[in-house]
Amino acid sequence: METERKSGIELLKIIAILLIIISHVSQTVGSGNPSLGGLDSNIATTNPQYIILMLFRHFGSLGNILFFICSAWFLCESGKKRNGEKILRIVFDVWIISIVYLFAFIIAGEDLSIQDIIKSIFPTIFSNNWYITSYLMLYAIFPYLNWIIEKMSQKELLTVNIVAFLLYYGVGYVYNSAFFANKFILFIVIYFFIAYIKQYMKNISANKKWNLCLLILGICGYIGIALTTNFMGLRINFLSTRVLHWSSMSSPFLLFVGIALFQIFRTNQFVNVGINRVAGLSLFIYLFHENILLRQYFRPRIFYYIYTNFGYQNIVLWVLGFAIILFIVAILIGFFYQITVQKWSGRFAKKIIRKITPLHDKWIEKLMEIN
Repeated sequence: METERKSGIELLKIIAILLIIISHVSQTVGSGNPSLGGLDSNIATTNPQYIILMLFRHFGSLGNILFFICSAWFLCESGKKRNGEKILRIVFDVWIISIVYLFAFIIAGEDLSIQDIIKSIFPTIFSNNWYITSYLMLYAIFPYLNWIIEKMSQKELLTVNIVAFLLYYGVGYVYNSAFFANKFILFIVIYFFIAYIKQYMKNISANKKWNLCLLILGICGYIGIALTTNFMGLRINFLSTRVLHWSSMSSPFLLFVGIALFQIFRTNQFVNVGINRVAGLSLFIYLFHENILLRQYFRPRIFYYIYTNFGYQNIVLWVLGFAIILFIVAILIGFFYQITVQKWSGRFAKKIIRKITPLHDKWIEKLMEIN
């Protein structure tokens, strides 16, 4: 029951989605678009507001890490049980919301490119929201990851984590494409990290002082290296256009912040129905605020209006204000969608799974007979 869910982790999910929205809005403003003032967050600057916007860009990676840690924590204890209906339901919701946006923009007379139309028709295939696609892929294989983890000794799992950390949060942090790094691989790496923490670091992971130290280390590291790069970029041409190099899910500092915050919120035991309900809308908030057409056509126009009518003297406040409004509107739309359309999509997904499962089992049996 919803009232039985502990709200500490649910509150962290709400914070995570708000951080992601702030990052996405900052990305629109700092994209370097000439019509939006040409502000490029990847270029070194002495403007304090632009530096803050640059730091905001890291919030997206942090929010994604927080979300995934929350999911991985529970998937690690789910054994080998996978819910095919859940996968199909998410795919339907992603598609429905994407199609609704597509028709809305067409009706509004927007001149959409063929590429954007095709991407809107097949949102999951084209990873319009990469987190959703990566999560679906991870959710499809997590039982096998659990099986692998169960077969490992503590020493083996620790060794895997050390090597993965050095590759993807060490070398991969400096050189982003090293060892074929991508978001999906990073999800798997984090999954193994969380599995080890959950199985073998129960005492220290629940220690408030340990988590506070890890949190401070992560925050100081993320801010310190970003500000240092910006400062050096003002003096070294090579770094002048690489200020956002460290804004990625390969950041060990953002990972430290994510793990520390999760443990702090996890150990905060309280129940709040309102928080749980809003957290349950996270998927819809994500989909409604970061639709491909919304971010490419609507958000730029909003900030074009702000730039031409008010300028960027208070751009940080504009970004925060718009992000909060977008967050609230997405919650309201998400709640409406949940009590209306999702009920239909959920029933449809259940019927489809009932028809697919026997066929799947039948084909698997036939394939197993091939010698």
